[in-house]
Amino acid sequence: MANYYVLLTDHGKSFIANAQANSQLALTHVVLGDANDQPYLPDSRLTQTSLVNQRAKVAVTSIKIVNDTTAEVSAVVPSNVGGFNLHEVGITDSSGKLVYVGNFHGGYRPTLTEGAGGDMELIFTITADNLATVVIETDSNVVIATRDWVADRFALKSLVSELHDIINQLQDELMATQFQLLSNRIDDIEKGIAGLLDLQPYKVGDIYQTTINHLDAAAVAAHHGYGTWERFAEGRTLVGLSTKTDDPSDYKTIGNEFGENEETLTLAQIPNHDHTVDMHSGSIDGGTRAGTQNTSSSAANIKTNAVGGGEPHNNIQPSKVVGKWLRTA
Repeated sequence: MANYYVLLTDHGKSFIANAQANSQLALTHVVLGDANDQPYLPDSRLTQTSLVNQRAKVAVTSIKIVNDTTAEVSAVVPSNVGGFNLHEVGITDSSGKLVYVGNFHGGYRPTLTEGAGGDMELIFTITADNLATVVIETDSNVVIATRDWVADRFALKSLVSELHDIINQLQDELMATQFQLLSNRIDDIEKGIAGLLDLQPYKVGDIYQTTINHLDAAAVAAHHGYGTWERFAEGRTLVGLSTKTDDPSDYKTIGNEFGENEETLTLAQIPNHDHTVDMHSGSIDGGTRAGTQNTSSSAANIKTNAVGGGEPHNNIQPSKVVGKWLRTA
């Protein structure tokens, strides 16, 4: 006999032995308990109609007829059922009395709120001399709720299928160490899901650019939910790092700052140009034009009137202001 199994109780034997053509035994629920953390063999509880310490009850969800004397009874334990060591199981009839009683490996049954767990399907192989006297009553709402919950809330169909296969494989030899292996596999799957959901797209050294006028670095951290930030390139435009030989050296080192808002031209920066000066020969007559003595042999020094204010000119391309923040930690 396997280490963990279920047996027909005296209550179940009595009913089946006295079953009439119009009398049927309805298996309606699976019950779970911790046996007060005192494991026992099912043989010692055949005269009892309840578990030592029942902790949960779930509806029978399906029945598979294997042959004339053997059937498989299934029940789904939801992820919110747990928080105890599972030592004892049973199948009850519509009166709530145990028809079958069994033992379990004693592994801790966590809940989803504890960071592990999930729906668990239990499958029991039962035998009877006449299966016609055994009726499996199911609650279709329980099946629908369980499937919708898995599909819509956690999208774990593939995981449930994997757990189902593992539980079937371990039915005859499910030990505490094997249960731990199953728990470890669930942990690995959860870590894989967390890796796919990268909740910090901005890494240290990345620049966050926005049209939101954040008050300070704390407001940026609250907006993203992570990171340490500082204002970046205030009043500056950004220039891409250049590897081109002909570009100025200022463009070739990340972090360089150059340029100015206003520029006053030097004489060397003024475009080459000339001015026209009207002159006449003859004696200076006090007119508005410059003149020279036609009898003089000396060079004439002539100046035009000064123009221009000497103010710096605007040196900025058309721009639009946004907020820039650098993640530093």
